[in-house]
Amino acid sequence: MKISNCFMLAAYNLFRRKKTSFQVLFGITIILTLFMCSFFYITTLDNNLNDIVQNKISECSVNITFSNFANSKDLKDADYMSARIKKINEITGAIVRIDEKKISSISTSKLEIGRQIFNGNDDKSFTFESEYLPDLYTDLSVDLCLEYISLRGDQFSYNEFAEFDAKFKNDSIFSYGNKMTDEKQFMISDYLLKKYGIKEEQFPSLINKKISIGYQKNNEFVYVIKEYVLSGIIKEDFFRVSSRALRPQIITSILSYEPGDRLNQCEITAFVDEFNDLHNVYEKVSKFSKSEVTYKRSSYFIYSELSKQQFLSRYIFMTVGTIIFIALLLSIINIFLYNIIQKRTYFGMLKSNGMTDLEVFLVFWFEILLISLFGLAVSAANSFVFIISMNNILPSLVYTQIEVDFIYFSKILLLTLIFSVIICVIVALCNWFYIRKNSICKLLLN
Repeated sequence: MKISNCFMLAAYNLFRRKKTSFQVLFGITIILTLFMCSFFYITTLDNNLNDIVQNKISECSVNITFSNFANSKDLKDADYMSARIKKINEITGAIVRIDEKKISSISTSKLEIGRQIFNGNDDKSFTFESEYLPDLYTDLSVDLCLEYISLRGDQFSYNEFAEFDAKFKNDSIFSYGNKMTDEKQFMISDYLLKKYGIKEEQFPSLINKKISIGYQKNNEFVYVIKEYVLSGIIKEDFFRVSSRALRPQIITSILSYEPGDRLNQCEITAFVDEFNDLHNVYEKVSKFSKSEVTYKRSSYFIYSELSKQQFLSRYIFMTVGTIIFIALLLSIINIFLYNIIQKRTYFGMLKSNGMTDLEVFLVFWFEILLISLFGLAVSAANSFVFIISMNNILPSLVYTQIEVDFIYFSKILLLTLIFSVIICVIVALCNWFYIRKNSICKLLLN
């Protein structure tokens, strides 16, 4: 008997026994609908909590500030700074930042590329409203200021990347180019380049070019960076993540920790994976640091609590999900196994008419597969209508808007499909062993 004939016989059996097929379909639909809705809302809750935390995750850091940097003999000693960084890296990752505060207004500065000179324009920055966070308003600084980053540490933290991706749905902070790899290199925001009148179509040609930036002081032109190689152009949105707000948009590389007497402060930023660990890292760093150690306590208290709720929701998700999965698995298998017992005589008749065990297996497998797929389609429609309805009702009940992403729904649908196929295979194999174990006479005796 051909496979197509087995399929047609299975479809005929379902149609012939409408009442039984409907009862099985109804049970499967109820179970799969409960499965999909439960997993959807638990997953949505977890992801919403995760998004809230990720939108501030770059503030999850401990800052070690070294004041009077230019006059400190200890801080000018590279071995001393390397030892500090090594100890911090044993606990967590670290970025060494040496900030130079406002040097000049953009309007008094110039950017030089070879013989080309571009004058700065300090018109006020526009008010920014994120497509993804409508309530986020951030202005970018238009001052000329620098941030030195040591190549001996990290240049950016993974927390900054995570927040940037969460806020702007983008995993790359660079418009063009990449991070610094050597001394006398720098990175700059595309926002500042536009302030110098450089058009975006010119950006690719600037990478690896030697560029100088300076400003007019009295009757003298002072270079802030002179013939530094541009390694990367950073997207302006990166300077809207929490840790980069109002920080310098020109970042230069150094190997030593003594860029000049103009600076009086060095800062090592130790970034932490989770807000829950922030205070512990702070205490560990404070034990060996002689300098001022701080962290943003307000963010710690708020987001550590959210992190705990997120952990609790994941624990509930795993527990409830496992219970639901086992309960539904046993329920559906029980429905199909009961159906096997009811059809013993039918299987005996098929075998007595010359069908092999494999052909009987295929007929039964097609039956449960068809009814499961149809049940899945009905369950998906029921779940979709339920979720849409609840999304309109819940905000009025809990006084907050619940963000529902139907990407999660498609993932749950795929998970349910896999779940259904696994059940079909398990039940069909049970039927296979049952048919092989019993003779035609035993099957016919009901």
